Amino acid sequence: MFENRFDEPIIFILEPGEVRYEISPLARIGVRYSFEAGIVDRTFAYMGERTIEFWCHSDDREVEIVEPNAFDLLLRDICVMGGYCGRPTVHVTDLLPSKGFVTAAEFATLVVEAEGGGGNESWLASKFVERMGSSCVPAEILVQTLDNPFDVD
Repeated sequence: MFENRFDEPIIFILEPGEVRYEISPLARIGVRYSFEAGIVDRTFAYMGERTIEFWCHSDDREVEIVEPNAFDLLLRDICVMGGYCGRPTVHVTDLLPSKGFVTAAEFATLVVEAEGGGGNESWLASKFVERMGSSCVPAEILVQTLDNPFDVD
């Protein structure tokens, strides 16, 4: 499994065959494969600046990509770009209600509370609207994507 931790998409190339996949920021890609008995697994990966080349000479291989949701991207924005990552014992996800609606202003207040006070609530609220597409969303969609490729529901 590989995860794109860059701000821009990367290209994943599955060889042989040069099958290309664009992996968006925070997306995870997995390759599942098998070999016949007695065949030696000689898979390898090469990491370039914005590419991953994965060589897997198996006739039985499949690829699955898990894309991040809007909330994943929002959390990345506020933590990586804004430094609002919460404290070791409290994260904004711990403070969110499980149902009802959450406004951008309420979210910003909860982020600052998770930080222990002090913060740019207007910037946090604007990031919420930018990523979530609205100033008010159902609390049920404020959940991180924790699945990995090939996870079974």
